[in-house]
Amino acid sequence: MPRKSTEPIQLPFLPDPGQAEWSRARLRRRVVCGVTGRRRGKTTGSKIDFWEKGGRKKGEYKAAYCAHTYKRSGTVYDEVCQDFKPMIARKRDSERIIEFRPWGLNEGAKWQFWSLEQHDNLRGEGLDDADLDECCDIPEAAWISTIRPMLLERHGTVAFRGTPK
Repeated sequence: MPRKSTEPIQLPFLPDPGQAEWSRARLRRRVVCGVTGRRRGKTTGSKIDFWEKGGRKKGEYKAAYCAHTYKRSGTVYDEVCQDFKPMIARKRDSERIIEFRPWGLNEGAKWQFWSLEQHDNLRGEGLDDADLDECCDIPEAAWISTIRPMLLERHGTVAFRGTPK
């Protein structure tokens, strides 16, 4: 991993009051559920949470953004590549994995962007954090047999986000 930089890094967005309250809850709890209407900033909230939680984690921070479709995970991956451009140490577009240079207490971070359509393909390393976007559309088996076991290894946290149905 690259060495820490002494230059301050500013995110291109700030949380609105609702997103700030959500982020504070994410720092205190292992499981958080949030259901809000469309265009409320749930995806931006995922980015803010990644930044806040990653900066407080000692060692390497591993997180996953999980979407219900391959297209949605790719859209968010592209947004994060643009929004966090100064922080990126390396990215692997074919696997949708971004490795970040260190900030805060961490020694670097890895953020993976997954589609849960074929969730059995994702089994593997443990996670510090998972964000399940539009969780109502994600197969229940993806949570039970894939994501939850990956969180247990590193005592990870999860956020369930979605639009009410």
